[in-house]
Amino acid sequence: LSILEAIKDTLGQKHPSTLTCMANLSAALANKGEWELAEDLGVKVLKMRREVLGETHPHTLTCAYNLAALYQNVGRYREAEALQSATFEKRKAAFGEGHSTTLASMASLVSILRLQSRYEEAKTLAEQVLELRKYRLPEEHPDLLTSMSDLAMMCPVHYSGH
Repeated sequence: LSILEAIKDTLGQKHPSTLTCMANLSAALANKGEWELAEDLGVKVLKMRREVLGETHPHTLTCAYNLAALYQNVGRYREAEALQSATFEKRKAAFGEGHSTTLASMASLVSILRLQSRYEEAKTLAEQVLELRKYRLPEEHPDLLTSMSDLAMMCPVHYSGH
């Protein structure tokens, strides 16, 4: 944290490099399971990035995506869905439906919906993500394989009674 304070003192609270450092620290805290600290910092960074860079800047949208992921990881699915849905819509408007970051938000929504047992909605969205990725990515691309796996998770499994 002392490095962050030094950066703030040198560059200022809202300098893009300061905000990147804060976002990285938030991610590191989340990775350590320090959810409350990670959230507090993530919310601050998102607010400042919106002020400094605007609602649709890629860094702002990445920050929103990461905060939604944090909410998902702690079981706050409604908040995760609301933030990720808004992020998806902004990415779609700014970059197009087939852009990799737009598809990442869509895939995240699939997971959030599935965790809420909203399987039909999740399956429909997973099918869309898969089709868009099939069109844009090579056959062995990890994101395409992940989309296939996500869709497979929506299919019921039948056992033969053994």
